[in-house]
Parts: sequence; C-alpha cells; structure tokens
Amino acid sequence: MFRTHSKAVRTDAAVDDFIYAPVFAAGRVLVASMLDSILFQTFHNSSILNIFKLMCGVRYLRNVELDKHLGVDPSYLCLIGVPPEYMGQTFASLYRELALNQGIVPIGLLRDTDFTGAGNKLPFVFTNPPASLLLRESDLVYVLFTSVTSTER
Repeated sequence: MFRTHSKAVRTDAAVDDFIYAPVFAAGRVLVASMLDSILFQTFHNSSILNIFKLMCGVRYLRNVELDKHLGVDPSYLCLIGVPPEYMGQTFASLYRELALNQGIVPIGLLRDTDFTGAGNKLPFVFTNPPASLLLRESDLVYVLFTSVTSTER
C-alpha cells in the first residue's frame, strides 16, 4: 500500500505479474482487464480506436480520399527481416538507417526463442527496444512504412 495525494492506494503485485509470464509476452493470451481498460479509455478518447483501426489496416474510403487531397501518404504496419548487414549490430544503427535514409520507422522487434540458454522459451514482441540491443538473424522488425516507400525503393 502507498499514498498518493493523501489517498491510500492498495497495490497487489500478483495482479500485474501476468505481464511477465512468457505466454503473455508471446502474445498467446488476452487479459480481460487490459481489454476493459482499453474500452474505457476509448469511451473517453475516441482517437484510441482510430489508432487501433489504422494499425490493423482498416481504412475508410473517405480517409483515403482525404489523404490524397491533403497529399498525405498513410503508413502501414509491417514485419521485415533484419538486413544481413545489421546482424549483430545495435537496434540504434538499424533505426538510423531505416528512419533517416529510407523513410521507414522501426517500432519494435519480434524476437524468436532463445536457444543460448539465456532466456525466453517463447517468441515475444519487444516494443521500443533499447538502442544498445544487438540484433539477431531470427529477429523480425515491426516497421511503419508508406506505400510510396515500398514502391520506390
């Protein structure tokens, strides 16, 4: 229990422990309380639902037409392999290359099972990895890219 602004707040570490479970990190379970939180936040901030739709690739015709009128290129979420020249390099070096030179924004990694005995037994998504994280051959990179980027490069 701790106090915030003169109000006692009960904390229960066991309630939040699920985020450290391998099956949760691997994306194999859905925690109902997280869904409740997202639904509640969506009621008060409708932009959250729009972000979810866009990340799932849902685009309405009126939005596509507005993007064309405004000259905006929409971005899409995609998985790409780590380029061979970046194996063993840091996430920062890959980010720098993709973001500055190719117009692609890396936002996370899908890291495969670790057979070196150092860790995970299931693949997991690593959002916003530290700049110093070394990339592996089996890593896949979540990126945001525009359709223009994918056709021009």
